[in-house]
Amino acid sequence: MFLTVLLRRMDLDVSTVGTNFWSS
Repeated sequence: MFLTVLLRRMDLDVSTVGTNFWSS
């Protein structure tokens, strides 16, 4: 359960970083 939350958080962070990178 903890791993699932961690992976989901990592995926969210990667998506946010990717969006910011392409926006700039």
